[in-house]
Amino acid sequence: YGRITPVLAEYANKVIGFEREKSLVQMAESLVRDVEIINVAKLSDFAEKGSFDLIMTCTVLQHLADQECFEVTSLIKKSLSDRGYALIIESTDTTNLSIIGNTNRGDKFLSRPRSENDYIEMMKPLKLVSTASRELEKNFGSNAGSLMLFQKVA
Repeated sequence: YGRITPVLAEYANKVIGFEREKSLVQMAESLVRDVEIINVAKLSDFAEKGSFDLIMTCTVLQHLADQECFEVTSLIKKSLSDRGYALIIESTDTTNLSIIGNTNRGDKFLSRPRSENDYIEMMKPLKLVSTASRELEKNFGSNAGSLMLFQKVA
């Protein structure tokens, strides 16, 4: 997520971003010089780049159909270094899908909120170590979702 990437660079020795849209890669490269941005054909391609101490998704998984979301979360778990962390920042309010815009386009969802418990199940055997409400701009609404920090336990 573009606004968060520069903050990660303040805390990490190396930050790599993955993006499917070539035009967005070019835009990111012009704006964020301390971060390597890699164009990938599909989200799962990040797993070919080695292991990571922290993997973060921000409003990515909520835009995937169930099977693709499961595949990506499985690769996240496999791609974490020992005792690595996964920060999952996604829409988790399943009470009013019409506000979120749960529009079906073939087998792909434009937006598919999942509950925190859904993510806890998907991320097993990683341990949920912290959760917080996701805050956005004031005009977005009261429940933007959750920040869920998982840790790989050796």
